[in-house]
Amino acid sequence: MLKTNEEISVDLFAGGGGVSEGYKIATGKEMDIAVNHNEAAVAMHKANHPGTLHYCESVFVVDPKKACLGRKVGFLWLSPDCTYFSVALGGKPIERGIRALAWVGVKWAIAVRPRIIMLENVPEFQDWGPLDENDNPIKERKGETFRAFIAALTTGLDPDHPAWPEIMESLGEYFDREQLVKGLGYDLEYRTLVACDYGAATSRERLFLAARCDGKPIKWPEATHGDPKSAAVSEGKLMPWKTASEIIDFTLTAPSIFDSKAEIKKKYGLRAKRPLVPKTMQRTARGLDKFFIKNPEPYIIQVNHGGDNFRGQSIHEPMPTLTVKHGYGMVAPVLMQHHDSAEARGQTIDRPLMTIDTSSRYALQAIFLSKYYSQGIGQAVSDPVHTITTKDRD
Repeated sequence: MLKTNEEISVDLFAGGGGVSEGYKIATGKEMDIAVNHNEAAVAMHKANHPGTLHYCESVFVVDPKKACLGRKVGFLWLSPDCTYFSVALGGKPIERGIRALAWVGVKWAIAVRPRIIMLENVPEFQDWGPLDENDNPIKERKGETFRAFIAALTTGLDPDHPAWPEIMESLGEYFDREQLVKGLGYDLEYRTLVACDYGAATSRERLFLAARCDGKPIKWPEATHGDPKSAAVSEGKLMPWKTASEIIDFTLTAPSIFDSKAEIKKKYGLRAKRPLVPKTMQRTARGLDKFFIKNPEPYIIQVNHGGDNFRGQSIHEPMPTLTVKHGYGMVAPVLMQHHDSAEARGQTIDRPLMTIDTSSRYALQAIFLSKYYSQGIGQAVSDPVHTITTKDRD
């Protein structure tokens, strides 16, 4: 039971409960309040954190004072939707309401003044700026709104700043122009961190912002892992990055990109987008040449960006971030023994080689795990795996 004089913690934009789980591991305590408008996300969070009070409604609707019931907030976590900041969106128009979600953090800062506020988003969040009449970012004013967000939380926002209408709309009844002009007085720092530097098998890169108003310093974690080829790893100062090959189960069967739509449905019960477009097949051929024929190691190939600049990566390196628009393929080598007959025998490369006689011949064969989108860039499986999203297509 929470005592009235104890601080509470709040997880805004709570998903399945990953942040709440991390908070629990770090502090030994559950998040007290979690907010998400999505019923499925709230249901999952409840399953993972049944002791948390859940609000299944928009973060704009939840009233901080009513939710906290007079209790002090020690920790507020913000993970606003990154869709309309990410480069993965391409040139699509931006939804203003979602892009303004971060102002909810300022709303809570005014209403209940959390002792510590943390925000996580894509690095492009720093480019947050105004939109034109077609809802596209104005390049010349890139970062203008982000700087206003920082100023409001810290030393104060210029009374003539063009972001005021958006702030007023986002904060609602908690809009306090005088207080924001003065500044909320938080000490604030932000930096971009890469997950593989801290022991995760993914090169997911994210911006982290930390603000506190208790006068204590902001401390950032030291990297624990690094590039296996670096001096720091060689000297034992850092552990080598964890790789995609450590977390991929190469024994799992999967459809071949050369299977027909009917074959895939019959074999695996899956729906497939077939036939593959010529450009996808061309990228596959370039990948085979560069990363398979000329390189015997397994690799990951990204297949969602166009052009002839085919890129891949080894399984011994971190894997980039997976987004809803990313497509990847995995190539794993196996040894095939073949004779003049039609029969072919094979084995995986993690077993001792079969007996070699004067008539035995071997070939290295590739098995693909491929995400399919209209464009693509490749990478090898020697890197940490990218972020996996709900719209992953394999």
